[in-house]
Amino acid sequence: MARIVATAENFAFGPAGKLVTVAERLSQQGHRLTFVGYGTAFQLARRSSFWEDVVERDTDGENFSRYCEGSLRDFDLLLSCVDRSSAIEGKRLDVPVVWLDPLSWWWDEVPDWVSDLDLRITQRSIGSESAGYASQQRSNHVVVGPIVESIPRLEPASSTTDLLVNFGGGEAAGWYELGKDSNYPLIVVEALHSHVDMTRFSSVTIAGGERFVSECRRRWPDSPYSFECLGHQEFLERLSSSCAFLTVPGLEATSLP
Repeated sequence: MARIVATAENFAFGPAGKLVTVAERLSQQGHRLTFVGYGTAFQLARRSSFWEDVVERDTDGENFSRYCEGSLRDFDLLLSCVDRSSAIEGKRLDVPVVWLDPLSWWWDEVPDWVSDLDLRITQRSIGSESAGYASQQRSNHVVVGPIVESIPRLEPASSTTDLLVNFGGGEAAGWYELGKDSNYPLIVVEALHSHVDMTRFSSVTIAGGERFVSECRRRWPDSPYSFECLGHQEFLERLSSSCAFLTVPGLEATSLP
């Protein structure tokens, strides 16, 4: 089986979540996977147990090229979920590259270097065609439906009174940082504490990125809520056992079934 190095753009939990979904399926098929990344992508990926190794490395850092020169050729394939730096390095070092793109509607045009990668897998979304993907399809381009977990639909027990509140990764390198560019998750948590009667719920779990969780625990040390950064599978399990779910929509809300 193949040795695969997997990367994801450090943009909240969206790219890393899609990568984990695909990577776990590849692991189940016997492939050996190593994750390389940083920030929120690293936070989410490292909470899955199927990886052979998880390496914290800034793919946008000035030393990343040197790291790739010493490591990438040990792998049979690079799987990148819209992490540009790693895909460019893989192409430069003649490592086959699969480009996983769940945000096709985001791009105004497809860069030439993306079109020249070994395989592009585009998630069909609202606006994909206007971004030029329909007109620029080549033999290396596959369009798929939503990249989501294939798990049985579970109904929560009638006695379940748990609430799950989700803020996602909450940060994106170069775009927004909690406490600097965005404070709304903390404002919402303050509102829940001060203005919402939550006594009907037996437990309230508030999930988000590591910085958000740490700040919530610092601000509300005696809170009746549980603040957690959840891995992919654990999040799905909590979701399936909850009677109510409050969440930010996220960019992936545009995915079509």
